[in-house]
Amino acid sequence: MSASAVADAYGLADDPSWEDVRWEDHERSVRVRGARVAYVDLGPTDPDAPAAAPLVLLHGFGGCWQNWLPTIPPLARSRRVIGVDLPGFGASALPRDLPTPAAFARVVEALCEELDLGPVVLAGNSLGGLVATIVAGRSPDRVERLALLAPVGGAHIARVALEAGPKILGMQLDPVLRRTPLRSREHPLATLVHDPAALSPRLMRAALLPGAGKPGVPLAALGIGLQGVRHANLDGLLRRITAPTLLIWGLGDRLLPSRTAETFTRGIADARLVVLDDTGHVPQLERPRTVNRLLRQFADGS
Repeated sequence: MSASAVADAYGLADDPSWEDVRWEDHERSVRVRGARVAYVDLGPTDPDAPAAAPLVLLHGFGGCWQNWLPTIPPLARSRRVIGVDLPGFGASALPRDLPTPAAFARVVEALCEELDLGPVVLAGNSLGGLVATIVAGRSPDRVERLALLAPVGGAHIARVALEAGPKILGMQLDPVLRRTPLRSREHPLATLVHDPAALSPRLMRAALLPGAGKPGVPLAALGIGLQGVRHANLDGLLRRITAPTLLIWGLGDRLLPSRTAETFTRGIADARLVVLDDTGHVPQLERPRTVNRLLRQFADGS
């Protein structure tokens, strides 16, 4: 394991811009495990790009595939990129079963099978990081490389459920979201980022608001709570992960402090940790250029 601090201009957009994509042309859905799962599918846009494993992106609690808006176009130049709405979130239907991290992992595995993706580079933020961890530990042949951005899991999961859970649930209250200025530190979404005033309002609106008020949020909170004890001790699962793993954490994460990365770096045999200064819980939105560079190099094996 190695740890390093990286600082790029906060909120600096990457190229090509997410605003130049006709996203409706790339939105898809497929029935997986009895429910309709929505996803976006883009790339590779460079016809001369060498064959590469697809990149599958998983959002956090209360999120949607749009949480990865600044990531998808730049990385889709050289490989296929798929952003998934987990069941009950975004545009995906509620699942038949209670939405738990393990159930989400089964859906991700089934989606990869349905789309015939083969081994993938799997990346997840927050809850999506826990789901990606479960997939990598349970189906190591499916995950070529694993990227975790502030993943939930380990001994801190009970604290997250008690302290962060109510905050995230509060973000789902649409009247509150619309009544408070988006770039205000009083806005519920401000909990997620280090400096909301420095981020593009268009990006915050497009990337964060679509996940609010979805039916899967309270059900997933219940499911996570019921499985909290299981995921408080990840040692056995982490030992089964064979994929090279990149961990990215914000030093200013107010939901999951960067010190909690130790659970993952201690348990995964081949893990590298990068800590980003002055960055919150969604580094892919706060420092797109840095995160995209890290993900691209990691996915390419460098």
